[in-house]
Amino acid sequence: YGLVGSEMCIRDSAAAARAFAAGCTATPLAPEVLAAAERAMLRVPAHVRRALLTRSDSFVDEVVRCEAPVVTLHGDADTVVLPAMSRHIAAVRAGTRAVEFAGVGHLPWVEAPEAFADALSESVLSGQRTRASSEPRP
Repeated sequence: YGLVGSEMCIRDSAAAARAFAAGCTATPLAPEVLAAAERAMLRVPAHVRRALLTRSDSFVDEVVRCEAPVVTLHGDADTVVLPAMSRHIAAVRAGTRAVEFAGVGHLPWVEAPEAFADALSESVLSGQRTRASSEPRP
């Protein structure tokens, strides 16, 4: 269960949601953002949250076979999905663009919104350029 003990998930869903949300970032969330995250998580049934926290699925084979451009956008302080996962994908999937945000946790769009938006925009534009250059010319 990583950031949240299994007993807490069962015994106190609100506390578990709050602890998980608080652990997702390298810097503390504003109280109103933390409260909103907790409310959002509590809309998901407890058994679904537990299943998400205990799964061990790997989609590396699918990513390797993917013909579309691949980019990973990852905080280097992420404790939910470790940055090593993005590095692994970049190592096994040729042409993957791996972007790491320094001092950022699992929510780079919250902790570093401008850098995240820039990286995401560049990735989309790069994909469009790649697609346009590979299309047959009339």
